[in-house]
Amino acid sequence: MNSRTPQLPPKHATTHNSAAAGTTVGMQASTITNSTVYQVLASDPPGKKYRVGLQYLQDGVPLKAVEWIGAAIAERLNNAEVRYHWTLAMLSKRSYRDLSRPERESLDVIASDLNRYAESDHKSALEAIWQLLCHHKGTGGDAKIAEKNILALPASLRAEIDRHLSELLSGATKDQLWAQRKELAATGPIRP
Repeated sequence: MNSRTPQLPPKHATTHNSAAAGTTVGMQASTITNSTVYQVLASDPPGKKYRVGLQYLQDGVPLKAVEWIGAAIAERLNNAEVRYHWTLAMLSKRSYRDLSRPERESLDVIASDLNRYAESDHKSALEAIWQLLCHHKGTGGDAKIAEKNILALPASLRAEIDRHLSELLSGATKDQLWAQRKELAATGPIRP
C-alpha cells in the first residue's frame, strides 16, 4: 500500500508596513501583472495631473479623468487640447440629458474660452462639439454641420470622439466614423 503524506500549502509571503505616519505609499504588493498604476499627488504640477487624467480617460474611467484634468485646468493649464480631453471625459458615454445642471454649466465655459485658444485640430474639435451641444440643449447649433466638421478632423481625434461621444452623435455619423475606421484599419495604424 502506497500512502502519501498530504502536502501542506506553501506559506504565503507576508508584507510589513514600515511607513511612518503621514507617509504616502504608492503601492505595496508582492506581485502585480497587467495593471496600470495611477499615482498623482495634489502637490504635483498641473502637467502631471493632466497626463494622469488623460490616462484615466484612455482606460475608460471618465469620472477620474474629469477630476484630474479639471485639477490641471484649475491650476491654469488651460489650452484647447486640455479642454478637449476634459470635455470628452465629461461627456463620455453620456447623453446630454444625463448631465446635471452644474455639469452643463461647466460645459458652457467652452464657449467663452474658444476665442482664447490658438487655431489647432483640438480647437476645431471643441468648436464642433460645442455646436453639437448647442443643438442638444436647444440653443441653436446645427448637428449636421457639427458632425460634418467632426468627420473632417484627423483620424485620431475622430476615433476619440467616436468612442466617447457615441451618445451625442447621430446613427449616420456613427456609421461614417465606423466606415472610416474600418478603412484606416485596412491601410495601417491610426496616426495623429
